Amino acid sequence: MRAIIYSTCYTKTPPAQYGGIEYIAYKHRKKLAEKGIETFVLASADSPDPVQVGAGYNIVKILPTGHSEHSMYDVVRDKVLNANLISVDDQTVFIDMSHEKWLYIYKKDNPKINIIGSIHDAVPWATPPPVKYPCLSGISKQQSMTLSQQYGVHVETTYNGVDESQYPLFTGKRNDNMLFLSRMTKEKAPHEAIHIANMSHTPLILAGNDSPMFCEQTYVHSIISKSDGNFIKYLGEVPQEKKVELYQTSKFTVLPIMYPEAFGLVAIESMLCGTPVLALNNGAYRETIIDGQGGYICSSIDEMIKKAKYDMDNFDPARVRENGLMFNAEKMVDRYIELMKQCLETPW
Repeated sequence: MRAIIYSTCYTKTPPAQYGGIEYIAYKHRKKLAEKGIETFVLASADSPDPVQVGAGYNIVKILPTGHSEHSMYDVVRDKVLNANLISVDDQTVFIDMSHEKWLYIYKKDNPKINIIGSIHDAVPWATPPPVKYPCLSGISKQQSMTLSQQYGVHVETTYNGVDESQYPLFTGKRNDNMLFLSRMTKEKAPHEAIHIANMSHTPLILAGNDSPMFCEQTYVHSIISKSDGNFIKYLGEVPQEKKVELYQTSKFTVLPIMYPEAFGLVAIESMLCGTPVLALNNGAYRETIIDGQGGYICSSIDEMIKKAKYDMDNFDPARVRENGLMFNAEKMVDRYIELMKQCLETPW
């Protein structure tokens, strides 16, 4: 059995800073290799050389960097599949994280190739892939149910997983601030984090991707304008080391997400550091956060304000980390191996 992970071309694999899907693709490759499964990664042209990301890392850097275009299909078809750049036989499974459907278009004319569509967006397509057995897998039960209803096909579930060694438990003294760490977009709602901070009298640090590729800049500037550098501090995107430091030194992480978050890596990373999460009840948070152990899940912004003001000092960091450990990279890859075998034997 061989795996070919089709990452995205939005950014590098692994990402230098922001890039959830690209991080998951990278972890898939490393963990699958540890389990003796030969694995290749199709990644953006500016991805790091193999020596930088781990010995024996099989990476094919052929995808155009930047926003996805239909030309990606031509590149993958002509430079990888038709050119036999990677040997593809009936025991090879593509794990497609690109959300582009191009591999499924190829499968229409080449039905013997095996594909698992690993979906990380809420509903990335208006219609299901144009094949009998698309073998789709969502990253939470809530998302898989939505996808199944939307597309009229069965959808499996594979939770994302984080490398716990990258997010060490911190039991030392913490600052009084709460942390917002996510994209600076309306649906991620940093404006609501600012409102919660002001109403609960809790200092706030805002960090996360604010690039024009992912974020509407007028909105970003409106968030920056609310930062005074003291009570509300705006940092923008930060490197991995700084991100871990922010988790470890903050009292809690606030996630007032205003849309059905398919999974939410930030919540897991925070909990692994022993930092509880205060989340609005949207998407998969009911599946990933044990209410009262890993943090609190609230039904409204008003409830989040009350929790921030009165209830976020009573968490045991070790118990918070236990919640995060439920979603580690080892479990994620073991589940994908199950799905690869199922895709080869009884596709869905």
